[in-house]
Amino acid sequence: MNNSLVRPNVILVTALLLSMIALGSATSVAAQSQSSPVVEDSVELDGSTVTVEGGNVTAIGVSGIPDAYYPISDTGSGTLQEGDNGVIWQSGGNVSFTLTPPESAEAGDTVSFDVKTGSGDSQTVTLDLVVSDTPPVVKQQTVSKTGSTVTIIDNSSASIGIQNVPDAYYPVSDIGSGTLQQSDNGVIWQSGGNVSFTLTPPTNANPGETVSFDIKRGAEAPVTATLEIVAVPEEANVEPDVFNAVADENGSVDTFTLVDAVQDASDDGKVDGVEVSTFDFVNLIQWNSN
Repeated sequence: MNNSLVRPNVILVTALLLSMIALGSATSVAAQSQSSPVVEDSVELDGSTVTVEGGNVTAIGVSGIPDAYYPISDTGSGTLQEGDNGVIWQSGGNVSFTLTPPESAEAGDTVSFDVKTGSGDSQTVTLDLVVSDTPPVVKQQTVSKTGSTVTIIDNSSASIGIQNVPDAYYPVSDIGSGTLQQSDNGVIWQSGGNVSFTLTPPTNANPGETVSFDIKRGAEAPVTATLEIVAVPEEANVEPDVFNAVADENGSVDTFTLVDAVQDASDDGKVDGVEVSTFDFVNLIQWNSN
């Protein structure tokens, strides 16, 4: 056999093998670099759990969460890091947190943040925003005796409707783009997304009573929402327990009750055992001045 013919073939085969090995290695490295420590590939518009797989490391961190999504909640043993919109878990294994998009977010948007597990390099993770699989929910748990704005959180493109609002509470007002349905004491919003309306209890309603109505999104089955009536005016802009702690025995707030409450809170930030923040006092004073 002519060695001069064999040698070029050997060189060619060897070159092809090396190219294939190099390509395979590059593909493997690329695949490894694309693997994400985050289990989920999407987050619901109503908020979702995000799980980070840390494995055998001693610390896990996320940072760079967009301002509109931060601070996050349900961080377990994690510690929020306000400086870089992140959280640190001083442990390995799997950790999680709840990421909630702002009301302006829409299905099809994305959200990105950085994840670091142990001494490894940080990775940027991008999640798609998707419509929630859960039924629409009411933002409030209570309605003021003097009337309150009720907001239905949905963020989908499907139409939203309410029905069976009790006669004494109907017709509701401030329905925005909604259309009143007199036949069944309801409202339809054709555009979908987050919607709101004002629900005003009748004069004979008492704090502690409840009011219920049904909510329907698109073709899905309706769900029932139940709100408790409270004596707190919506304009006070504080939680019911805060208002009740500051109010006197008659449920009223005036200049002297505010002075007493501020004095009580000066020691430990609590009034009658309830934590009342500086901003709570600002809201109450502003409301009382009007």
